[in-house]
Amino acid sequence: MLKNAFTDLLVLLLLCLTSCSDSTVSSPVTEQESTTAVTSTIAEETTTAETIPQTEEQTSSDVQNQSISEVIISFDYQRGTTIASNQAAVWIENTEGELVKTLYVSDFTAARRGYENRDMALSEWVKTAVPSDMTDDEVDAVSSATLGTGSHSFSWDMTDENGERVPDGVYTVKVEGTLYWESNILFSSQVDIGSPISGELAVTENRSEPDTQENADMIDNVRIYVMS
Repeated sequence: MLKNAFTDLLVLLLLCLTSCSDSTVSSPVTEQESTTAVTSTIAEETTTAETIPQTEEQTSSDVQNQSISEVIISFDYQRGTTIASNQAAVWIENTEGELVKTLYVSDFTAARRGYENRDMALSEWVKTAVPSDMTDDEVDAVSSATLGTGSHSFSWDMTDENGERVPDGVYTVKVEGTLYWESNILFSSQVDIGSPISGELAVTENRSEPDTQENADMIDNVRIYVMS
């Protein structure tokens, strides 16, 4: 009986030693896994922090790429049957009211110097462009034949008369028509070419003689769009 008790005690002692040994061996593994998890978390946070400036820079680049690249001016034109009519001009001004670029002007008023005999012909364009200071070649470059009945469109590519890109800022698009002698109509719209916008702009209309009915609808349905 004593021998059996001693054997049982020896077995218990061996079991105890085995349990303690397993616990000691597993402990370093647990510490290593914990260290790896902490290191992985720190690395992930560092990577996330480093990508934030890149994201902001990319967003800024996207906004610049969305800046206006083209302005489209379109309208319906009904050619009149009376004298002293059928003159039109489309141009761009800066905030100082100075000419940036003429997109179109009727040949009679500009190239043939019709403004010298009919001072009310496209009076707004004449005042802004000052064709009297332009050479014949310069006037010819922006003049075209009288528009025919139908829809017409013109495009501004953000450049000036010399083909140079204009600085960002606010510009005014103008469309003028001489309806009948002193009766003129003027459409205008402002566009900020530095802003990331696109779509149709609001257009204002002003008539020098609102009660004059001759060729009243010569220029109609003026629409101006900006393209990014």
